[in-house]
Parts: sequence; structure tokens; C-alpha cells
Amino acid sequence: MKKLLFTLSIFVLTGCEKVFFEANSSTDNLAVYDYFLDDFKNTYALFKLKGINPDTLGNAFRKQITANTSQKELFDKMAKILDMCKDGHNSIKSPFGVYTYDFWSKAPANDQVNLSNYVNFGPAQGIIEYRSMKEPDLGYVNIKSFDGSASDFEKIDDALATLGNKKGLIIDVRSNGGGNSENSEIVASRFATKALVYGKVIAKIGKGKNDFSEWIDTKIAPAGKAQYLKPVVILTNRRSFSSTEIFTMIMQNFPNVAVVGDTTGGGMGNPTTRELPNGWLYRASSKQRERANGAIIEGKGIYPNVAIWNTPKDVQQGRDRILEKAIELLK
Repeated sequence: MKKLLFTLSIFVLTGCEKVFFEANSSTDNLAVYDYFLDDFKNTYALFKLKGINPDTLGNAFRKQITANTSQKELFDKMAKILDMCKDGHNSIKSPFGVYTYDFWSKAPANDQVNLSNYVNFGPAQGIIEYRSMKEPDLGYVNIKSFDGSASDFEKIDDALATLGNKKGLIIDVRSNGGGNSENSEIVASRFATKALVYGKVIAKIGKGKNDFSEWIDTKIAPAGKAQYLKPVVILTNRRSFSSTEIFTMIMQNFPNVAVVGDTTGGGMGNPTTRELPNGWLYRASSKQRERANGAIIEGKGIYPNVAIWNTPKDVQQGRDRILEKAIELLK
């Protein structure tokens, strides 16, 4: 989440061309595997939450690694270990492919359908796109990502200045895979009326399985040029993930906000990128987040106030039933 964008199908790595090279012939597969397993145990923060005993993790695979084990087989075994965690932030990339836990494919897409039927479009506006709607009293804001600079997201002030006379806003974060949690806080702060604790976070800080930081409160407070206090509906789907869930979680604290659509992805683990001796890189969740009341979102997601899906028939007919429900609620 924070400063690391989760992408739905590609583990993006820049400046790391060496991961595409075959491992050096002097690099022993078992040594690489042991390094990975030890490093993962020291880094991953969610073993207890996932019901996994790190002391026995990967032991069965270790017995299968011999001098004849190929690099592809080594990659497959590492991927299987990550897969046990069912964590969308865990990833590994090698010359043989990319593993990322597929948490979304079995859920309906519930994405935007024929937005031009509902929204008055104009020139492209960037990460935050804001428009008036065909329903004249309503405004539409589409936040495509939370990855970028703070200035990118301070443009929410421009959106609210333009749409401030509307009776209600729809904020669409469907298929927003996340980014920097500080950016999600920047946007949410424009809807806050007072400072409050919206969650808490704990980090893995040592090699022992119980080596964690203290729980730290995460807070939100009013910021920006003005606060928008009229009714707001947030649209979510299964691919609303990571920092997008932080944004949604914060917004649910405000009495004028409702969430419509599908349950979010359920991943708030703050990934850390690690390098293996053979040059491959992997990511692992190094933090655990909860709501202020201790409720867990990891692996569960945020359930909407109004659950509704776009059926295949809706999509075929060009209907965005989720967006239509938001319009109905605001009217």
C-alpha cells in the first residue's frame, strides 16, 4: 500500500533487469530456497492471522529440492508457499513467470459500464477525474489509482470546488488497485469534520515470529480548502484493493457516506520488496492493519452498505446497475 502500488496482474519491477538472468551456476537451489524461506518468515506479518505455522512452512517442499531441481521448479515451490497465505500483496517474479495471488477472478467484475450514458465527459483530467452527471444535481468523481505524488491528489480540491454546488457526489473507486495510503488520506481528509482515529497498524520488525512493533493508531483530520459534507456514495468492487480500502474504511466513518457495489478485495498488508541471492525479487506483507475497533479487513474486504452487482445481462444491455443505485440513493 504505502508507496507501493499493487497491480492486479503484473508485479511491476523497475531497474531490476538482472531478475531475467538465469541464476549463477554457483548458486545452489537449496541455498536459495532456504534463504527465501527464512527471509519470508522474518518479513511476513500475517502468519497468525492466516492460521499458518511459520515453523513448519515449506518443510515438505525442502525435501523435494535436489541437485537436479530446475530453476522453474524452484520458482514453482516458492510460489506455492506464497499461495498458502492467500494474500494479494505477496508476489514473486522470475524469468519463468510472475506469481500473484488471484483474489479477484472468481468474483463478478462489477466494473464501470457505458459511463457516457450517465456522465458528461470532456478533456482528460488525470488520476482524479471529475464531471457533472446527466442527472444535473449530482457530481461524479473517478479515482483511478492512489499511486502518484501528493499534488496529484490535492486536485480533489479542484473537483470539490467545481462540484461543490451539487446535491450529492458519487466517488467511483471500482478497480482502483491502490497505491500510497497517504494519498488516500489526502482525499478522505476533504470529507472529515473532525480529527479521529480510523484504524491501527502493527509492523514486523525482527527475526522472531513474535517480533512486532507496538500498535500505532492511524488518524484522519480535516484538510484542504473546504470540506464536502453533502451526501456521498462510494462505488466499490472486488478489485478495489489496498490503499483504496483504506480510503473506503476512512470514509465509512462519516455519516453522510454510503458504500454501494461489491465487497472490496481484502488486502491491507503493506508489502515490502525483498531480493533473493539469485537476483529474483519477491514481495511480502510486512504490516497488519485493522479498523479502530479491531475489526479485520485482511482476507475479508469491506462489505458495502448496499450490495449490488452488474449482471452479465446488465453489461450486455449497457446498464451500470451499481451506478444507477447510487443515483437512486442520492436522489
